[in-house]
Amino acid sequence: MTPPRCRRPVLFLLAALLGAGAHAEVVPPAPPADGDDDSPVAPEVSECGDPSLIRGTPFPLSHVAAARLENRDVTILVLGTASTAGRAGPTSPTLSYPVRMEYWLEARWGDRRVHVVNLARPGQTAAQQIEKLPEALATYHPELLVWQTGTVDAIRGVDINEFGDAIEHGLQYAENAAADTLLIDAQYGSEAFVLYDAGPYLGYLRQIAMGRRAALFPRFEIMRRWVEQGLLDLDPADAESQRRVADRIHDCLGRYLADMIDRASR
Repeated sequence: MTPPRCRRPVLFLLAALLGAGAHAEVVPPAPPADGDDDSPVAPEVSECGDPSLIRGTPFPLSHVAAARLENRDVTILVLGTASTAGRAGPTSPTLSYPVRMEYWLEARWGDRRVHVVNLARPGQTAAQQIEKLPEALATYHPELLVWQTGTVDAIRGVDINEFGDAIEHGLQYAENAAADTLLIDAQYGSEAFVLYDAGPYLGYLRQIAMGRRAALFPRFEIMRRWVEQGLLDLDPADAESQRRVADRIHDCLGRYLADMIDRASR
């Protein structure tokens, strides 16, 4: 099935993806003020579709598992582009899927705290994303690196081998810092697939993940199934509907990520 041509979201997201922020400092966004709760009402589980895609046996997240076994808090460092930063799609960055992932993990794990440090910035290629990764790993000492990548590389036509080298280097940085890695691929129906040839980047990311025994969250395939099952409309009629769809997507992705992390760290 060819990804639908969602022109309004495409133009909005393309501007955000290629916007400023490619060389941002290693400083996480400020957290919401106390009492400022913008969390959406969570959709019913059935609205997120069948989670079987992420219920296989991913490669284990051994450092997260060790923290859970020792009853320690878990720190998760997040890299990504506009959608991961909450700058393209959701009503607010506080509704982005990394924030929802944190919420659903804490809901699963009870009184164990989860600390998500979101360093995602719009417009960054994989090579730009890892420029300050060693510094960030040394600063935050995460048990897990969640890394969404590949879309901007496709948009900019980055050489596929340079893309692969950046992924390999990033995985090695995380391994050297005793952190697990969970890679996230592109989103289905995004401008990268409508306007550019992102397929090779999607395949190469999967190939590297398998070769390095790194967990991979199949965002592209999950969203493709949502569209095919009629659970997701990528071309809503108006801006308000577009925001509601985006909030729902991010909440469901957060649920699925929490489920995958939980299962891989038992």
